[in-house]
Amino acid sequence: MVEAPQELVLRERPYPEWSLAEANDIMHHRKTDWDAAGALAACPALSASWKRTLLARAGSQVVADASLRQFGEA
Repeated sequence: MVEAPQELVLRERPYPEWSLAEANDIMHHRKTDWDAAGALAACPALSASWKRTLLARAGSQVVADASLRQFGEA
């Protein structure tokens, strides 16, 4: 847990091309950016579930309907 006024120190940045903001933007907003999805999926630090989602998206060039996963069955 981090609280104000604690200081955070960046110790390393192994994948400087991938910020959290950029990864979230690709995953949640730029869903039809197939090239970016494929490139992000290649990042070794990415979770297995995100890799699967991004590789499927880039390979099929279709965005899966996540509405049931997010909100349950209607």
